[in-house]
Amino acid sequence: MGAEGRIDPAMIADAQALGVDVVAACEAGLTRAIREAREAEWLEENRAAIAEWNGWVEDNPLPLADLR
Repeated sequence: MGAEGRIDPAMIADAQALGVDVVAACEAGLTRAIREAREAEWLEENRAAIAEWNGWVEDNPLPLADLR
């Protein structure tokens, strides 16, 4: 849904009847959606490096790991 989308008026009425701050709830949801999108983008951009690092760790165990 783009910025031109509309929020269901019944949903807004329910929120107001329950004392929910609609603007704050929208901001919280948008903040969460942005964070999740950025995390997914970062993970995709770094997937190869993460896989390479995990491979290195498998091939090179921690020093003194046998003493744990």
